[in-house]
This record gives sequence, structure tokens and C-alpha cells, in this order.
Amino acid sequence: MSHVSEAQVLQAAGWLMAARRIYVFGRGNAEALSLLMAKRFLRYGRDVTLLSGDARSLAEGVLGMADGDVLLVYAFRRSPRAYPALVDHCRAISARVIVISDTTGPMLIPAPDLMLSSPRSMDADSFQTLTVPMAISNAIVIAAGASEEMQTLQKLETLGSLIKRFE
Repeated sequence: MSHVSEAQVLQAAGWLMAARRIYVFGRGNAEALSLLMAKRFLRYGRDVTLLSGDARSLAEGVLGMADGDVLLVYAFRRSPRAYPALVDHCRAISARVIVISDTTGPMLIPAPDLMLSSPRSMDADSFQTLTVPMAISNAIVIAAGASEEMQTLQKLETLGSLIKRFE
């Protein structure tokens, strides 16, 4: 994670915790990380929408997006087909865009408001894993929880009580 600074992690965490609503988008292998982040921020009591599906489903998913929202995108190997349209929509409504990516990140057009990118392996031709973006994601989750420690601990305690009631 030497390519991602602590300041970037703290900024991403701050934006996500301050967001009116968080939208999370990733395709392919990135869907696993998208689901992880959606669940983590739901556990902190945040309003989260996991974007998936075809063009129509994505359009329906962002219909309620507004100023004060944040779109968190995972992009690996190449730009997701819907990425430019999602970012353009965010720009039109003053929502922020955070991207977690590998070496593809700096080439994404349009550029996000905040880019956290790091190579996923030492060699471009070698096997690519989700270990590095997962570490970045976990750093953001930990920083987010620490930024509002009492509130997040209270939400996690409430969640634990609810789980016991539902079991």
C-alpha cells in the first residue's frame, strides 16, 4: 500500500462517513469488494446502495442519487463500461467519486475526485489478486469507524442485539 497515503485513506473515510448515501459499484472480481464495503458501512448505520446489473438497473439504482452522496468504484484491469456515465452523473448532481484501483486507476476518464490506486502485483504479467485493494478497503473501514468511534460502536452493539433477536 505504499502507493496510497494515510491522508488519502482518511479523506476517503471522511467522505464516506459524511455522505448522505453511499453508492458502491464494481464489476467482475471487484463485486466481492463492493459487497464487503456495502456491508461494512451498513453496519456503521450508513445508507448504502450496492449498484449492479445491466444499464437499466444501474440507471434505476442511481435515480435517487443527490448532492452529498458518494460513489465508491472498484476498477481493475480496465475501466468498467458504465464508469464514464456514472461519473458524469455524479458531476451533474455534485456527488463525489472515490475510486479504488490498480495501475488502471490513473488512466480512468473522467478522473474521480479521489483516487486510491496501487499495483496488485510486482509484475504486470503475473497473477492479480484482491489482496491489495482489500487492504486499502479495510484501512478505509477502520479509519471510518475510528472517526466516529462512539457512534459506530453503538451501531455495532445495536446490530449485535438485533441479530440475537432475529436468530
